[in-house]
Amino acid sequence: MITKSEVYANSEGIGLTYAYLGIYIGLIFIMAAAIEQLTDSIDNKERYKVLKEIGVDENMINKSLFRQIRIYFLLPISLAIIHSIVGLKVASKVASMFGDINIMKNIIIAMIVILVIYGRYFAITYLTAKRNITD
Repeated sequence: MITKSEVYANSEGIGLTYAYLGIYIGLIFIMAAAIEQLTDSIDNKERYKVLKEIGVDENMINKSLFRQIRIYFLLPISLAIIHSIVGLKVASKVASMFGDINIMKNIIIAMIVILVIYGRYFAITYLTAKRNITD
């Protein structure tokens, strides 16, 4: 026989393991996207130089770079949001089996932390890519 508290402790450990793996893999994908953007900006340095030579405004070049990087960052976060919605429905059902457990506070905190990290990484990637094309 297994008690309710043992089941809860076991499921909490498994949940933390999956959460850790998910966050780790997510950060790897974020870093890969940023590295790809930075190498693309270095590879496209000559193209941006040609745009400047034909008279394209620096502001337009920066907007173009920002939009390109934004697309690369919005696609993965959009997929993550859709995946999270489905996962949260399942997690809520599992949590409800163990009683009246409110996981919404933890979910909101995790979302804020991930969005702050993601936002900073986006900003750093954009500023570094911008510096790469102007050097």
